[in-house]
This record gives sequence, structure tokens and C-alpha cells, in this order.
Amino acid sequence: MAEARELCGLSQLEAFPLFGFTNSSRLSKLESAGYGCLAHIQPKVLVPAVLHYGVSADFLLGFSNYPQRDIKQSRENQVKDLLSDLIADEIADIRRLVDAVNKLAELTQRFADKTKEIQQSLDRFRELNPSFEDMPGGAKLDRLICELRQDAKRSTVELAELRQSLQ
Repeated sequence: MAEARELCGLSQLEAFPLFGFTNSSRLSKLESAGYGCLAHIQPKVLVPAVLHYGVSADFLLGFSNYPQRDIKQSRENQVKDLLSDLIADEIADIRRLVDAVNKLAELTQRFADKTKEIQQSLDRFRELNPSFEDMPGGAKLDRLICELRQDAKRSTVELAELRQSLQ
């Protein structure tokens, strides 16, 4: 009740005659938190409040957060709030997804760095041991490390593209 009165720009002293009260104390009691429950808002008070304050009965009774008497406008506001809540949830989910992709990209970059280090170590080993290719398992080790390095590079590029698409 108090909020509806304030939306109209009226003080209690200006509003109490609108309800047929002889003084502002009855209006003050109706507007107080302890007294202003649904049981005390009678139709003889509710109807003038709706008419003079220009708000909906649902707003006065606490069933709606929207003071508009226009049902269509009130429903539109409710839908907007609902959509805002849904969008906020979706944004939070997307942020969690982006965080997960960033973490995965970080791990993949570490993997790529380690495979590069392994490749460099193998290249140095090959320099120091010219007969490396002829050693049992040497050629296979070389091929596997090369494939691992290519996979790491490819994964890094794919994750970078995924991160870019999420930005």
C-alpha cells in the first residue's frame, strides 16, 4: 500500500481522505508491515486504492511485483523477468564452458610444449648417435614421436579455433 501511494506521489496526509478515513492513522496502520497483511485489506479499502493509486489489486495484495493495472503489460514484465533469469543461467553455463575450454587449451599447450622438447631431445640424440636409425626400435621411436608432435600441434590449433568461436 505504501509503495503504491508513493508511486502516485502522495503523502499519507494527502491520501487518507481518498479512503474515507477521518485521520491518517488508519492508513498508516494499513501500510505498516505488521498490520498490512491480506486479512486487513478489505474490499472497501482495496477498490479505492486501485482506483486512486492506479495500480493493480495483485500489486497491492503482494501477488505481483508490477504495479500496472494493464494485465498485458504486467504479463510482459513477468515474461521479461523470466527470460532475464533464463539468460543469466545460460550465460553462467557458457562462462563455465569457456573456462573449461581455456583450461583444456592450457593443458594442450603444455602437451605440445613437452612433445616439442621430446622431439628436440630425440634430434640431439640422433646427432650424437649417427647409427640411431639402424638401432632396433630407433626408426619406430622416431616415427611415434613425430606423430605425437603432429597430434599436439593439431590439437593446439583446434582448441585455439574453439576458444575463438566462444569469445
